[in-house]
Amino acid sequence: MADDWVANGKVLRQSSGNHIYITREGAVVLNNAGELVTTYPKADFDANMVNTVEQLFGE
Repeated sequence: MADDWVANGKVLRQSSGNHIYITREGAVVLNNAGELVTTYPKADFDANMVNTVEQLFGE
């Protein structure tokens, strides 16, 4: 699941320097070395993430 989100997600750079790969189904955060930091499914999206998904994917 995480591999799919990275392969098909839209990537944004976080203020920490990590990269977040966002899909409609969830998100994956990787550090600069490409190592997994965290994942979370859309069920855990807060209002800000829901808004970001809407802006990225037009929903």
